[in-house]
Amino acid sequence: MKSQEFKKITILLPCYREGEYLRRLILNLKERGFIKIVVITMNSDKETQKIIQEVGVKIIKVNTLIDQEQAILKGLYSIKNGDVLVITETDAVIDFDGLEEFIKFGQEGDYPLLFPQLKRVSLSEKPNGLSKLLKKRLGFYLDNPSFSILFINEQMNNIVKAEVSSGGAYIFYKFIKSAIQNKLKVGVFYFKIDGYRPTTWIGRLRWKVRSNSERYSPKKFINYTYPDIQFIDFRYTLWVAILGSAFTIFITIILKYIFKISLS
Repeated sequence: MKSQEFKKITILLPCYREGEYLRRLILNLKERGFIKIVVITMNSDKETQKIIQEVGVKIIKVNTLIDQEQAILKGLYSIKNGDVLVITETDAVIDFDGLEEFIKFGQEGDYPLLFPQLKRVSLSEKPNGLSKLLKKRLGFYLDNPSFSILFINEQMNNIVKAEVSSGGAYIFYKFIKSAIQNKLKVGVFYFKIDGYRPTTWIGRLRWKVRSNSERYSPKKFINYTYPDIQFIDFRYTLWVAILGSAFTIFITIILKYIFKISLS
């Protein structure tokens, strides 16, 4: 993409105490042609605040007790026009070539809302039943989703500002739900995340242990969006059936043994 195309995009960076990692991220973004960068500070330390001032970007300071999701929402409220790219992992090493493809996919595909899919969905990798239901109902799969990067166009941002008033763990589901209710497209883009890892050792460990698909799963999304839909987890049903059968067989053998002894 040409650098002038990035002038229409605002980068939103919620940060805490990332320090030099944040500096590197911002400088790399500027080198790629991103000039509209907004940093939301959440109880950031003096080092991080000094770095933000040195690199020359817009700063939004929020309450120290606020969560990241609410900070993102406040950042979106502050952006009046243009598309927005939210990067939640500001201490990460980003594949900028992949990032540009991600933005290009969102803009050329006219997606009001676009987020990465960590797993490529193909015919050989058949999506699970819940993902098929989402594809049938909503037009997109939701396998191994990630909200480390989120593309929101101007139309969608105006809807978010009008309809989403609070943050919380499921704020991104609120975005998707608002898009669906307004009959807008929701896109997923396979984002190769190999080079996208937190740079500190504790960050890498947290990345390995954490599972985005557990927090943002098709089942949780459908339960949030369509609370009237009831799900039966067949895995648990199967285990209950197996254990019930085994218990029945065990009791039958014991009773036969007792009955045999009593007759003798």
